[in-house]
Amino acid sequence: MKTTHPTGATNIVDKGAYAAHLDYGSQHTVFEDCEFISYQTAGVGMGLTADSSVEFRKCTFANKGDGTFGTYWQLGSIYAHTDPLQYTGFGGTLRIVDSVFEAPDGAYANVVAQNLNNTTMNYERVGC
Repeated sequence: MKTTHPTGATNIVDKGAYAAHLDYGSQHTVFEDCEFISYQTAGVGMGLTADSSVEFRKCTFANKGDGTFGTYWQLGSIYAHTDPLQYTGFGGTLRIVDSVFEAPDGAYANVVAQNLNNTTMNYERVGC
């Protein structure tokens, strides 16, 4: 599977778009041998609820943003955060195995995993 969001495809007053936006609800998902490419921001953007578990295996994540959409290019090749409506405790699981990342110079990190409101995501990278 390959998902892309090409350059120029949205109005530049927008914040830009992830190639895949995985947000909320209970997620128990495994992606394998996938490419996620955005020319605006992170290849994948996701919010995890406490009961969610998402794993990426042998995937490629690319953020080819150039600043056209403000600072959203800085979110790395994956941007994940815990549920903003949860105010403590466990915030879900994100596991990335044998994957490749591409993000512009100056991005916060290849993978930005943000714990909101005193919640903690179980985040693990293996072989990356």
